[in-house]
Amino acid sequence: MGCHRYQEISSHLERKILDGSLSGRLPGIIRMTRDFKASQATIRHALDILLEKGLLTVNGTHGTFVTGIRPEKEHYGVIGLVGKVLDVRRNVLLLEELDAFAAPKGFSMLQITNLSELIRTRSQVIAALPCDGFLVFGLTSELAVAIRTKGKGLVSLNACYGIPGVPWVDFDWHCAIPKLLRMLCARGHSRIGLAAWNNRNYGFRDRLFEIYHKAMEENGIFEPDYFYAKMDATSLFAKHGSRINEVAGSMIADYFIGLDNPVSALYMQLEHPVAHAFAEAWKKRAGKRKMPLVIVCDHCPDIKDKMLWMDYADLHKKGIGMLADQLSGNNSIQKQAYSHVTIKGF
Repeated sequence: MGCHRYQEISSHLERKILDGSLSGRLPGIIRMTRDFKASQATIRHALDILLEKGLLTVNGTHGTFVTGIRPEKEHYGVIGLVGKVLDVRRNVLLLEELDAFAAPKGFSMLQITNLSELIRTRSQVIAALPCDGFLVFGLTSELAVAIRTKGKGLVSLNACYGIPGVPWVDFDWHCAIPKLLRMLCARGHSRIGLAAWNNRNYGFRDRLFEIYHKAMEENGIFEPDYFYAKMDATSLFAKHGSRINEVAGSMIADYFIGLDNPVSALYMQLEHPVAHAFAEAWKKRAGKRKMPLVIVCDHCPDIKDKMLWMDYADLHKKGIGMLADQLSGNNSIQKQAYSHVTIKGF
């Protein structure tokens, strides 16, 4: 059976990438349609194949770039971990556990934190660090291009639907949240709210709404006013600094107190400090209105709240495994993986 035209173009480009004759930024789609005498749809289909193979990386409106090929002699035995999500004590324990996990694979961990501005403006500085590959929270297309054009490995620690071809691992919210909502419905709750940050990265806020909408509609009790995700973490932190959790908790309390039909349960896709601030604000402002049952989303297994527990050690280990496979030259590596979320306190 003969090849389609897009397959011929894809194979031609792949050969040129692998022999080093094609590097850097690709020509634009219009130019490529002229060069290959093919339609835009055909060119895009050919590029999609190369994106899926990890041979190209898209940088938003700045174009498509060829993934670099690392020299065989360039080996550091180091994985860079970009971003920190835990407090100091737990972060140290996490790094010790990850170092022990990565050691048999031939790697040590190097954590790179508090570099959000540098990542945004000078991604090449991060990519030039002596690391074989990177695990990244909050990956941007600019950083993805900078890392991959140097031929280094990359796994995102968030689902990054907006950056084609980049492997990622994330928590399995599609399973955990509907399971929690079904449990609450089975216990007699029919007015269940959900509160979260207005996180638009990779469409997370919209995906969260879809998960909530589908689960509640399946139980015949969906009410759009019970979904609250209007808080922008970046602007709140810029305005209130360390008081961000207190302010966020108050905003959530004010919103749900103001509803005509109060919720009886509230799942907060937020951590314990925000839930604590919510409870304090509710006590001060709600009068005799009963506080809803609150379920938080946290990474500390020791707190007493009912919660969805995120195991960050498991998330990172899955990412390390994917990155190690990628660096070994395994072309059939897993592209997406999920870390289990545990329901605790029920």
